[in-house]
Formats: sequence, C-alpha cells, structure tokens
Amino acid sequence: NVYGATKALGERAALCHPNALVLRAPFRYGPPWPYDNAFLDQWTTCRWIGEVVLDIALAVRCYSGNGILHIAGARKRIHTLASEILPGVSQSLRETAGVPLPADTSLASWRWAEWKSLL
Repeated sequence: NVYGATKALGERAALCHPNALVLRAPFRYGPPWPYDNAFLDQWTTCRWIGEVVLDIALAVRCYSGNGILHIAGARKRIHTLASEILPGVSQSLRETAGVPLPADTSLASWRWAEWKSLL
C-alpha cells in the first residue's frame, strides 16, 4: 500500500547517507486497548509505547552501528498483547476486520538484543 511504499522509500533515502541508522521499533499506544476485541490469528513484536521509547533513546545516544536496526519485543499474538492491558478482551480473527491484514508483522531483533546484552 502507499503507507508501506513511502516508508520503504524513506528508509532507502536515509540509508544513502554514511553512518545512517534506521530504527524500526513497532509499538502500540495504550492503555487503554482501543478496540472491542483482538486478533488470535495475527502475530506481532509490538510493545507498548512506554517500553519502546526508552530503547529508542538508548539507541540514539549509545548505538554506534549503522544500517537497519529492529528494536522489537517478543513475538506474540495481537490478542496476547491486548490482554496485557485488558484481561478478558474478546477474541476475533483477521477476516472480521473488513480489510486484508497480514498474518505476521514480527521483526527479528537479534542484533539489538546482542548489543544490549553487552551493556
């Protein structure tokens, strides 16, 4: 879609510069969970904004690498993520969204985890 294409083009442009670092840090605002339900059949590595912002600040201040760096959480279902702040949230499937949604938007954060473990 247009959102994804413009995001990819922005990353490519940034990476044309020497020593550029692109941070991919998936997050959700909350609490509260803004929906009546959450998907059982969609996977993510999103974290809550309050958790992610601390890692972004750490990367900006201390990380000396370049390229693309994923700062993400553990892989989990969207329903599991929602349940962290809204226990008992209803379960649903992606097909009920009314628009096509990917089954998995997880990011591999091994590079970030390795660097952070050295601190």
